[in-house]
Amino acid sequence: MTSMLLCSGCATILTGNRTAVSFASDPPGANVVVIRGPAAEVASQAHDFGLLREQVMQVISPFVPAQVRPILERTSPDELLTQLVLWTKLGEVPPEWVAATGNALDKLPEPVAEQLGDLLGIEALAKAPARIELKKGEERAVIAWKKGRHAKLLTIDTRFNWVTLLDVFTLGIGLIVDVADGAWFDLEPRELQFSLPPLAAPSP
Repeated sequence: MTSMLLCSGCATILTGNRTAVSFASDPPGANVVVIRGPAAEVASQAHDFGLLREQVMQVISPFVPAQVRPILERTSPDELLTQLVLWTKLGEVPPEWVAATGNALDKLPEPVAEQLGDLLGIEALAKAPARIELKKGEERAVIAWKKGRHAKLLTIDTRFNWVTLLDVFTLGIGLIVDVADGAWFDLEPRELQFSLPPLAAPSP
């Protein structure tokens, strides 16, 4: 055991480098999309969204009507992430866009949708209730949506894994492994509950 700890990080050996996160929704059956990378950092830490918004606009501008562009430019980061995920991954045109254009938008061409998914950092899709193993070490944004309901975005944050302090007994070698694995930061919370209120009935 001692030699194993010397060759690997203490947090990696004792707690692993992945965390199981559970997702539930009210009502059940919501689509759940997990996002990682810069987009998730923006959602969880309120980072500047300017550069990512600009990159997104460059990708989708040829496919978005002029009436929708002001909506994309003024929405908050979490609203924009939700709208883009609905459109590209769940095949649902956001209600705000439908209201602006008066009709449905076409789906993005598959190569463009894949490019946008990579840009947004879409990591996993599931249907609640679900349990997904996520690699430790970085924040996530999670979007839940169900037909006829408002979408909701919640975040998964990182917390220092105190087991990493045992790396002092490996003369710091284990810390290098734990940092590389992401095991030195755990994920919290491990259970996300989405309450999705119904959309307002359309005006007669």
